[in-house]
Amino acid sequence: MTTLAPNPHSPYADADPETRHIFPSPIFFPQAKPGVLALTACEGMAVVPEDLIETQPNAALPDGLCPACVTVMQGGAPPKRPSSECGECGTATWHGVLCALCRQDKHEAWWPTRDTARTFTPDVKTVNDEGHTVTTIKVKRACNGCGTLLGDLQDRDVDAHGNLTDVRAECDRCAPLVELEAQGCKTWLLTPRNITDVDDEVDRDRIYAKGYFESDGDKSVCVGLRIGTGETRIVARYGDHVIRHPDGRWSVRKAPAEPSVETFCTYGATSAPGSGCVLLAGHEPANRHIVTPGDADEDEQP
Repeated sequence: MTTLAPNPHSPYADADPETRHIFPSPIFFPQAKPGVLALTACEGMAVVPEDLIETQPNAALPDGLCPACVTVMQGGAPPKRPSSECGECGTATWHGVLCALCRQDKHEAWWPTRDTARTFTPDVKTVNDEGHTVTTIKVKRACNGCGTLLGDLQDRDVDAHGNLTDVRAECDRCAPLVELEAQGCKTWLLTPRNITDVDDEVDRDRIYAKGYFESDGDKSVCVGLRIGTGETRIVARYGDHVIRHPDGRWSVRKAPAEPSVETFCTYGATSAPGSGCVLLAGHEPANRHIVTPGDADEDEQP
């Protein structure tokens, strides 16, 4: 018998990711379209797959189906889910930190980005008829979370209201945080500006928190936040992400390690002084570069 693959992945789905879910089709309602995050028979949210399968009432069911969905379709009750408040709009929901509508909105914005590779157009210098160098640039899109340049700006980067869309799922550094937030976690990129706010959030959980200091010559400087005491203590430095889990645990996701020596990427280097990629060696993504032709007299023909 055929074993069905699980539904396509989405960080905003909350149904069991290991099984294939059933989407009821009420009379007079349109069938859910592939790629849409929709309500399942077990009252979770899952992505509608491309290969929809319809079965006859008394036909044998394929393996891999969600047992709870099967129970509901055979007349049983869906599993009970605890009620909570949506962290986005404040409405009551049984879908955890986000209600169904907010999950659908965020999924709709994320879905087109999952397999869409951005181009990364370098600046182009040309010499005009008057002998002056003209630099043509293409505006780049930066990650909402860490500011990493992701590639050329696209139409989908601005929503219908003129606001920047959330593209953290495209960023190697921030994509795991999007997954954590969809599971109910709260995250902060720790900076000197928000360390007091994060400290207050930890205090609300009645957990000890204090600035973390290191010596810098003849003085001590704050370089991060210490959370907890004893062997369970964790330390977040500026640039790290601080994470609060739904069960009250706190953890730290370390910032990517920087090269020990500030050497530059060698991509595009030529005989011209200063030519090549202007990013440091080991930059991410490794296949995206910002290249300069080097130091040339801007008033002279090359």
